[in-house]
Amino acid sequence: MGWFHRLKSFFSRGSVRLPAPRRLDGRSKALLAASIEMLPFEEPGWITMKEARALFSSNDDEHAFGEMVEVTKRNLATFRAEATPGCLFEFMPVEDRVYFMRRADRNPAAREPVRP
Repeated sequence: MGWFHRLKSFFSRGSVRLPAPRRLDGRSKALLAASIEMLPFEEPGWITMKEARALFSSNDDEHAFGEMVEVTKRNLATFRAEATPGCLFEFMPVEDRVYFMRRADRNPAAREPVRP
């Protein structure tokens, strides 16, 4: 293979593999917040639904994240707003996980202009 082909293959657009979502520490709210803060921006992390129930719900397992239980969802939204601002969360019941992701554009430090 000549140098031109090597250079071309270096810049070719092959399939880009995204990193696998990281497992976060769901043993306590403080450990979860610390785990989320260590996530790189725009990379997802997750905890199990069981861990989320233990942290954010007083209901039994079956009904903790049902449509009728808004208190649990509010508890999680409050945690997100207070402990991890700029973070999104999403329930994925089929995977039995709750995903979290830090958004770079919601980070106050990212909005400050760079000064020479």
